[in-house]
Amino acid sequence: AMLIVAGEEPYELVHRAFAIAADEMGTFRTLRDKTESPALDYFGWCTWDACYSDVSPPLIRKGVDSLVNGGTPPRVVIVDDG
Repeated sequence: AMLIVAGEEPYELVHRAFAIAADEMGTFRTLRDKTESPALDYFGWCTWDACYSDVSPPLIRKGVDSLVNGGTPPRVVIVDDG
């Protein structure tokens, strides 16, 4: 199968093409047709990005304190050591 859309605005073309494909296939919905999860309103922090496999309570505290002091306190902390 092939789908061709034409127009001037490339981003709108992508949205249109995916909307057509979603309607035809019936196996997925585009972002415009979905509702966002309330969980997206919560800022979280994962230790992997800062500590990798060297996770320890002092490093977790340092990371959380840094975020709090910067005005972006995490509501969720994921402790991940790889």
